[in-house]
Amino acid sequence: MDIYNIDELGTMHVEEIWQMRTNKDTEIYKEEYNLGNINITNFQVRDEDRVYTEKSNWNINDSFENKKYKYGINYVSQGLELCWGISEYGNKTYTISYDLENAVFNTEDSQVLYLRLINDLDFPPENFNITISGPEYFQDTLDVWGYGYKGYAYVDNGKIYLSNEENTSLKNGEYVVLLVKFPLNTFNVDENNTYQEYQTFNDVLEKRKVVVLNTIMVKLVVLLIKYLQFLQLYLLFSVFLFLLLLFLKILQNINLVQLEKI
Repeated sequence: MDIYNIDELGTMHVEEIWQMRTNKDTEIYKEEYNLGNINITNFQVRDEDRVYTEKSNWNINDSFENKKYKYGINYVSQGLELCWGISEYGNKTYTISYDLENAVFNTEDSQVLYLRLINDLDFPPENFNITISGPEYFQDTLDVWGYGYKGYAYVDNGKIYLSNEENTSLKNGEYVVLLVKFPLNTFNVDENNTYQEYQTFNDVLEKRKVVVLNTIMVKLVVLLIKYLQFLQLYLLFSVFLFLLLLFLKILQNINLVQLEKI
């Protein structure tokens, strides 16, 4: 279970548990891209037996041994990647923790949490369970949306819960985004923590619709490419079959001519 706690200032304190089985590669990483006003601090990693050591200037090309029991941050143009060494192949449980400062931001009519909690990884989790709490109990009437996956997003007993459907794993290309509309003054958020494109909550909703439509379009294009590839293979097979039948027909005619001569 992944646990997210939002404090009075709108900072989110995160603890994620990654249960994995590996047999190759040197590291695991979590993408944190397009962060906007968010600052990531206090990143730490541990496994079942030990606390990992921070390695500054993380090099993704380092060897398995150089990354063993270590963690660090890889800065990229889109944002950053939280990285740690696989350290031991086989079944392993990693616990990572970090803070997301400025996670909650202001609009004119609300305070908003709009985060991608799980990215479209090459190694998507089979199951996820996320619990989000705050300084006070959340009301059951709180507006909550989850998208990018088949599952649930709801409020119960003062907390927000997200999870995938039973017997339904995340697939490549799927992700988990949470959108929450809090009443004004729920958190003591810095008044400057705003976004020009999000004047009101309706602007956030419109942005969400565009993102969802773009995602659908990308999936449709991928399906179309796969269909065209299948169609191309089908056409090639049809041509091959036609040529094969034509060759057999010609061969049959040759044999008939030879029989007639005899």
